[in-house]
Amino acid sequence: MYFDFNQLDIVGVGGSRIVYGHPHNHQWVIKTDMMPNGFQNVMEFKIWEHVQTLPLADWLAPVVDISPDGRTLVMERVSELEFWDIPDWIPEFFNDTNISNFGMLGGQFVCCDYAMNMMWKHGASVELKSTHNLFTF
Repeated sequence: MYFDFNQLDIVGVGGSRIVYGHPHNHQWVIKTDMMPNGFQNVMEFKIWEHVQTLPLADWLAPVVDISPDGRTLVMERVSELEFWDIPDWIPEFFNDTNISNFGMLGGQFVCCDYAMNMMWKHGASVELKSTHNLFTF
């Protein structure tokens, strides 16, 4: 998997990753890890691999592919949230509730940045918590 990142549009920047629009499929994004020993792409890939056939998958933006070294990940692209898109309840393990970590995909509220979460503590279940006073715009 090779991309000329100088030719791609940046669609987001986080603490350790840059997100680009995919050059051939506008329904995908490319996430690159900026850290020398980065692990967030690998974590997202492993989580998606584990939950993709479970009901929990409905809450996550699907991973499409990952490079052999884990530094580049392709994920389905989400659209920005509007205030009315936020559900009353979200899975308990979502602890990084920055609004930019979520979006809409096919009419469904999903998390698009789930490398840092509490799944290790709460498990891959859909125990829910209230979103009241959780998100701000």
